[in-house]
Amino acid sequence: MENVVTRRVHALKVVGRSARIAWNKSPLAGRRAAVQRRVLIGFTEGSRTLVHSVRAPLSMGNAVEVEYAAVLDGHTLNLRAVLPASARLSEHAELLLESGGVRLTAGAALRTGEGGAPELTAAVLLGAALGGVPLDQGRWRLSVALTGPDGTTARLPLLGPGRPVAVAGPAGRYPVCPRTGIRYRTGLTSTGQLQINVSAPAPAVEVVRVRTGLSRLTVDFTGLAGLPEPVQVQFTHGRERLLRPAAPVPGHEHLLRVEVPLREIVAKGGSRVWELSLADGGKGSRSSFRRRTHDLRTPGRVLTPARVSALAPNGRIFYVQARYARGGVLRLTCAPAPGLVAPNPSPTGRLS
Repeated sequence: MENVVTRRVHALKVVGRSARIAWNKSPLAGRRAAVQRRVLIGFTEGSRTLVHSVRAPLSMGNAVEVEYAAVLDGHTLNLRAVLPASARLSEHAELLLESGGVRLTAGAALRTGEGGAPELTAAVLLGAALGGVPLDQGRWRLSVALTGPDGTTARLPLLGPGRPVAVAGPAGRYPVCPRTGIRYRTGLTSTGQLQINVSAPAPAVEVVRVRTGLSRLTVDFTGLAGLPEPVQVQFTHGRERLLRPAAPVPGHEHLLRVEVPLREIVAKGGSRVWELSLADGGKGSRSSFRRRTHDLRTPGRVLTPARVSALAPNGRIFYVQARYARGGVLRLTCAPAPGLVAPNPSPTGRLS
């Protein structure tokens, strides 16, 4: 009876997975995504129009208009804003972040912008774990405090979401901190004031480093929002499973390492695509190994690690390579080398 129930549950999972794949490939899914994008663009443009055409003119001289605001690399707020014409570069500027009755401060700088207008710039590290501004969960309103030579201080709200700017390279827009998993997103209050929305981290695994040697695969990773104890890593291909323990990396407090012999990866022969995830202990949830932030200055080296050769027990030579699929999911591909068989198979799986 138990086997029958297990088969039925597995069949339902297969049907559900097939339905999701079919929906994602259907034209309706693309239309839904297009509608969502249009709604989001319309909302953003409407907010920007409200701020620049209505709110900013009404607050002329009493507010700071944001030119650019974004969270880069998951934990750095980059900000540029135009100050009122009455502001002086001799004043001391400080960024204020407020939520409820809590007020935090961060450094800011004044400079002369294009056309001679005074500008404010700031690059603020976010998160107590990184030594930055300790923002708790919630919504934090942003304003600037300008202190003149005579000691008087004026507080001006930061208005607007800033104009969209294309950012390329290793420091792109990315709202999730790769170290803590906390999500930082810029937004607007109902009155058009800039704010940062801070959300709790979701359980996830961030890949730090992948190495494919002659005989084994090594993956260094860190857990976001905590990891179960003990940490077990699951290699999955269809219904096949390989379970390997993870251990701390010496000298690196936040890193864990899992190793698997390549001989185990290719033991059954045939092509395989292994996906890595945390073993869930039968709870049904999965935390796939992903890499969400990349140094895109060297995409060939970072996104496509070197391919290596490994031996199956039958002496067949396989090509093994780690790859990042859509969404940064780490996968390990194994494919037999056409027509190649080792004359003297090594018991370790290495080529001699």
